[in-house]
Amino acid sequence: MLRIYPVALDWLKAVRPLIAQIARYDGDLAKQLRRSSSSVILNLGEGMYSRGGHGLPCAIGLASSAAAFAAEQEMCGVLA
Repeated sequence: MLRIYPVALDWLKAVRPLIAQIARYDGDLAKQLRRSSSSVILNLGEGMYSRGGHGLPCAIGLASSAAAFAAEQEMCGVLA
């Protein structure tokens, strides 16, 4: 198992309430954040057992994208 996998699961648990909060203001962005967050977990799961695949780099890219969405919403005042 990748050491980052449990960290990503904890992150997903923490971001779920933020997704609900964002959904009140921007449903499309909340859906995108939900999908990208799920993709992080799924790509890490795929990357754990692949050899030479692209699972881990893809998961890292999606994680940074999801973090950027959350930061953007915080700056716009949607997240307190």
